[in-house]
Amino acid sequence: MDLAQVAQLLGLSYESEIVLSPSELLTRLVQINETLTKIGPRLTNEFLRVKLPGRERTVLGLINHISEISSVLIEVLRGEVFTASKADAEPQTELVIAELIPILLARNEVLKSVHIDPDRMADTYFGDQSLHTVINRTVWHSAQHLRQLVDLCQTQQAQLEIPEISHLLQDLPLPQKVWD
Repeated sequence: MDLAQVAQLLGLSYESEIVLSPSELLTRLVQINETLTKIGPRLTNEFLRVKLPGRERTVLGLINHISEISSVLIEVLRGEVFTASKADAEPQTELVIAELIPILLARNEVLKSVHIDPDRMADTYFGDQSLHTVINRTVWHSAQHLRQLVDLCQTQQAQLEIPEISHLLQDLPLPQKVWD
């Protein structure tokens, strides 16, 4: 949803400030995907089948979802409409980690080569938005899920060495809590 439009409907003042530039946001997304390629292979098959707190999605499903978020952004960058179903970023097929890693790396190569006009508008399910807004939404969405994955690993797989991610979360409009 577009919180500015909600605020306008309610007669409230609201200004959403995007702190990071499109290029910094894309760099963060690439780093999030790289972090997944480091964490994923370390996870046991048993842990990958663990369900997320209060959800039906498994850890493997979460990793597939994070990967799909980048795929959707690439489609939007190529001019496709950012529909509500695309925003859900549910992969058609759940892949195993070994299949996901080369896909994530290939998506990163595309994301690294993108040149963005931040004023370009994108057709979204919540109205026309700047591409910068869509990129920001995509990156914080991926970052929040990476945060959840790291939280699960730290609480349930304490023996794993997990990369520090606080620098990836900085200046993103994330929910206060890891789990809602």
